[in-house]
Amino acid sequence: MSEHAEADVVLEAPGLLLRVGPSGSVEATDVVSGVAWLVDAGVLEVAAATGPLALGSPQVRADADEVEVEVGGDGLRALVRHAVDDAWTVRVVLANESDVALELTGVRLRWRPAPGAVATALAAGAVGAYAVQPASGSGRLLVGRLRAGVQTGVDEDGLLLGPLTLPPGHRAAVQWRWEVLAEPRLVDRSALPATPWLELGQSVVLPAGPDVAVVAPGLHVEVGEDAVRVEAFEPGPATVELRGVRGTTTHRLVWAPDLDDLLDSEAAALLAGPTTPSGTVRLPGAAAALVVQDALRRGGAGSGDVAAEALELATGLLVEQLDEHPTGAAAVDPLALALLAREADRVAGPTARATLDAATRGLRGVALPAPGVGLAGVALALARLRSGEDPAPAVDHLAGLLRASSPASDAGLELAVLLRPGQVTPEALVAGLRRLGAALGAGLPGRSVPPTGLERLALASAVLGLVDEATGERLRGVWGTGAAEVARRASAQVRARVAERPGGAAAGRALAWLVLGGTPA
Repeated sequence: MSEHAEADVVLEAPGLLLRVGPSGSVEATDVVSGVAWLVDAGVLEVAAATGPLALGSPQVRADADEVEVEVGGDGLRALVRHAVDDAWTVRVVLANESDVALELTGVRLRWRPAPGAVATALAAGAVGAYAVQPASGSGRLLVGRLRAGVQTGVDEDGLLLGPLTLPPGHRAAVQWRWEVLAEPRLVDRSALPATPWLELGQSVVLPAGPDVAVVAPGLHVEVGEDAVRVEAFEPGPATVELRGVRGTTTHRLVWAPDLDDLLDSEAAALLAGPTTPSGTVRLPGAAAALVVQDALRRGGAGSGDVAAEALELATGLLVEQLDEHPTGAAAVDPLALALLAREADRVAGPTARATLDAATRGLRGVALPAPGVGLAGVALALARLRSGEDPAPAVDHLAGLLRASSPASDAGLELAVLLRPGQVTPEALVAGLRRLGAALGAGLPGRSVPPTGLERLALASAVLGLVDEATGERLRGVWGTGAAEVARRASAQVRARVAERPGGAAAGRALAWLVLGGTPA
């Protein structure tokens, strides 16, 4: 191999162009589209209890089909090797050249998606997978699988290989294989759980054999000849370890609580909150009021009188705020419109009419599409219909917002799915759904890196759950998973994350959107 101190080194594998810089940093690009999948990848970051290790300047050596980057310092020598043939192989070797054990508290191989790309990853010890695709959801994917060694985790900055203890004279090695695939449905999913986000009553089948020991505390386990089936009795996180010759595979799974149970718990906490001098509970906003409203409707809000009084106060304040707000997209919270529409179903007489009128005025004051406006507007149209009022003021305004939008945005896609208008072509609708699905992982195993925000996740679950069957089948042909299943996984993820960290504005708003969208079947 020849040394390259300053110039970039270029390698090419099928469909893939790699550019390795003098620091060892790698950029991976699709040779067909020119779109970058990865930037600033391939650099090792190593830390001990005392802090980051000083690894010195990298030495880059290359030949026609291989680049090797070597760094060393503080008793550690590290090699990162990139080799290309019919795929791209990345191998990392860490060697302790000192006479004392090295306790490495953190080892990260930097691995960052390029701007405009999104990643889905799974790290389970002896099993690891990673996929990066354009955020548009249209375009080829760069997909990697762990082939040797252990990957303890993954974050938005890279692949985690530690903590790690290296005795004197010992070394550790990790290897991945990367390839380019046309669509998510072509990704190899063997040995991987379809999703870490599960419903109670839903089991997971994992590959195992007679030489694999299964450790799954608190779970129901059925061991077969070449697989193990696990299921939880209670909601919450759980760990399944498969201990075999290849090493230990550790799957971290979460069984999500039922939405109604979660809403009842949240409503109880809200109704125990601050009160007015007269004793009426002050709900902190439209999202909180929607949660209490739904719990009251189902009889899960404890004292009905306390909840009803809190809702009366909350809706009265929201009506006042709507009347005071100027016209404009930012003037109205869609959850406030939805709350008022649903409140008209709960109360009767002049109060119901007043809330419907206020919600209608609020909707008609929305000048630009925004996420959630479509769901809120449809809720309002249905509430007007149930009350004997003409739904046209709501429907016509939504149609106008749709004309001012595109399925290329979340707000426009939501309106297109809800209204199913003739002016939106099936191709444009599918393209918008592919973009939204990419943000959720497009049905790929693992978790989005970084995690999708709770509110967007809940809204996406609602929108994907409303996709018609024919469009859903078109998406299955791309993702390998139907739109309804991607929606269900998103809903389960929201519920699991809210249960882990209840309270807070983001959690409350996410729950409110799940109320409006319903839990996908």
